[in-house]
Amino acid sequence: MSKIFKLSALYLFLILCACNSNNSKKNESNKQAQTADLILKLHQIITPFVDKGFVGVVLFADSSDIIMNRAYGKSKNNHDSNTTFWIASNTKPITAIAILKLQEDGKLSVKDSITKFLKNVPSDKKNITIEQLLTHLSGLPSDFIAEGEQNMELAVKQILSQKLISEPGKEFNYTNDGYILLAAIIELSSNKKYESYIRDAVFTKSGMTNSGFWGGDDIAVDPVNDSAKYYPFYPKIFRDGKTLENWNNKGAAGISSNTADLYKMMIALNSGQLLNQISLRELFRPRFELSNTNDTILSFAYGWAIVQSKENVLEIRHRGRGDWMHNNSIYFLKNGYKIIVWAKDTGPNNNAWSTEICKSLIQELNLLEKANR
Repeated sequence: MSKIFKLSALYLFLILCACNSNNSKKNESNKQAQTADLILKLHQIITPFVDKGFVGVVLFADSSDIIMNRAYGKSKNNHDSNTTFWIASNTKPITAIAILKLQEDGKLSVKDSITKFLKNVPSDKKNITIEQLLTHLSGLPSDFIAEGEQNMELAVKQILSQKLISEPGKEFNYTNDGYILLAAIIELSSNKKYESYIRDAVFTKSGMTNSGFWGGDDIAVDPVNDSAKYYPFYPKIFRDGKTLENWNNKGAAGISSNTADLYKMMIALNSGQLLNQISLRELFRPRFELSNTNDTILSFAYGWAIVQSKENVLEIRHRGRGDWMHNNSIYFLKNGYKIIVWAKDTGPNNNAWSTEICKSLIQELNLLEKANR
């Protein structure tokens, strides 16, 4: 090879490298501009809710990273994007994850009857399975009958003493009591306290450092709304400004977290850190169809609601709400988008702020997707 040819080849190589570098910088610049434009659009959607009284945090992420995690509104209690709050019924998806992990480890099967773990089950409830508890098909009511009970066996006895709403496996009846039984089954099958198992199986593996439990003092949580004092069970669960550990909050509604930690859990779940791929598919597989409108089907899986069209899954979601504390929504969306919204209290006309804001954000994302096709 001649010296001139070698020099020409080197020159061409340097030109190509420079072009690739310029293209890379241009692509990165375009991506940053698109992200900035998206953040602006999302902020414009959220601002009217703030004007109406919304106080809370909105996290939005794409398939690779958090795009926005921002606090909105003003209140007498300071808050920011790191504020920890009660996630209420969004505790249920975490309980479901723990049950599937126990199944992976051979400690239980979702097909097991509850009689395998719970004592003195009445005859009309002996056919209830763990799967039916996960999918709200147990027929149990949701009467908060174990409110304030600190003894697991007594709480389980109280729940199982209730009259069934329907025959197990026949009808969907959303029930907190069913998830309390799941918390008891987690304790009995793992030989660990519910809280300890959740920490080991979910919090630690996800890197969730700002998450805790009702009745625990290790995590500073946004204060419970003063209107709690008007509820008859208030003294049983909340006294002298502190939450009291009790079985009614285990499994169903007792976890506290923040938007960043919940995002970490979503990432850990998708990446296989919490469950293997077989369990993950089982977790999200639709089990019971709740509605079918305009070719959009709403179903319930194990602890999660699934929204799908004929073509694909549109949303995997769950919501948490306590009328006297916080409301929040968690969404896995198509194309890898993730949304987490929490609010300090309910919205106008008793609608949850988090639900209303998520609806508007998802509507905007769908419009953007259509425009980019």
